[in-house]
Amino acid sequence: MIYKKHIIIILCITVLIITIHRTLPPITLFTTPATPTVSSKQLLNNFTLDQKIGQLFMVSAISNEKLNKKLMQKKPYRMDKNYVTELIKKYHIGGIIYKGVSSPEQQAELTAYYQNISATPLLVGQDLEPGRLISARFPTLPSFPSAMELGSIEDEQIIYNIGKEIGTFCKKVGVNINFAPVADVNNNEHNTVIGDRSFGENPNQVAQKATAFMRGLQDAGVLSCTKHFPGHGDTSVDSHYALPHIPHDRKRLDDVELYPFKKLIKNNINAIMTTHLYVPALEPKKDTPTSLSYNVITNLLRNELEFKGLIITDALDGQAVRATNRPGKTRLEGRRPPRPSGVPGQLRLVPPICRPGARRGSRPEDGHGSHHRTVVRRHSAAEPVDHRWLRILSRANG
Repeated sequence: MIYKKHIIIILCITVLIITIHRTLPPITLFTTPATPTVSSKQLLNNFTLDQKIGQLFMVSAISNEKLNKKLMQKKPYRMDKNYVTELIKKYHIGGIIYKGVSSPEQQAELTAYYQNISATPLLVGQDLEPGRLISARFPTLPSFPSAMELGSIEDEQIIYNIGKEIGTFCKKVGVNINFAPVADVNNNEHNTVIGDRSFGENPNQVAQKATAFMRGLQDAGVLSCTKHFPGHGDTSVDSHYALPHIPHDRKRLDDVELYPFKKLIKNNINAIMTTHLYVPALEPKKDTPTSLSYNVITNLLRNELEFKGLIITDALDGQAVRATNRPGKTRLEGRRPPRPSGVPGQLRLVPPICRPGARRGSRPEDGHGSHHRTVVRRHSAAEPVDHRWLRILSRANG
């Protein structure tokens, strides 16, 4: 019975891939900004500090404003074309993340526009996991099997093929970083946010299947950003609405939650998304989200696990962050960021990296909640902003 089920899944996937190729004609994408012979270091030398800071941020964007009218009204920030254009031209943001429903043609057209007005190549991200998330973004696409369904088959080549096919589609619509695969272990029946987005309840199985998907995605020429570090599987609270608490000790975390991420790092994953959890075994300061924790980001992920790629936070408009931090506020070694005069609410989570005239201890400007994901949040003597900016640009330009 299990054998027949696997045969049916394989046949369905084969038909799916053929259908996608037939139903999606080649889409003309953006024109690369006119700096093909200029190295990242040369660009860096010509950029101001504000331009370098802007490169650390990805903001939300909508490609079909009519279809997403309700979503845009619900959020306390703007995602429309005119506003994102201003952020690109005036504040030099490093990337965008597409939200809501769209068609491949609309998104490719808008991506082309954004890339051509940007002084540097933009990181263009989207949550295009196999299963319900990619279907929600592009309803006209044939449906992909969920991660849970893919986790039930033994042939990892099939998972690789799915990852590569999704990567090929990403390139058609201008996405160069896909926030996938999910590396969370699905071991809590009350978890409402992960579920079938996980490859299973066994850490080794999740690691193997996620690695196969990652390889397919990256072989298609798209950056793979796994999530939700350090592991969102064993929670009963959705971090979009509150701060989940994971009480496990370090040994348990190493054996279960962290295990798939360690394997992905060893297999050269491009990027890792940190999520908003309270994990006392990793960060003793009460109610500090892992996404804003020096112990988690620098001590654990950078130093102990020796991850050298991009680190990107989960969306910063979630209540898990906003409940413990005022809009626009983040912490860096116990200090508050400077007041960024005239900067829109979405960019007010700027770390204090010694802007000219910045005052230690000054308070951030009040405003709407931040709606961006920020690429690498800590700036220290060991890794100054120039190093971080070069890391981001090299991925966007690669």
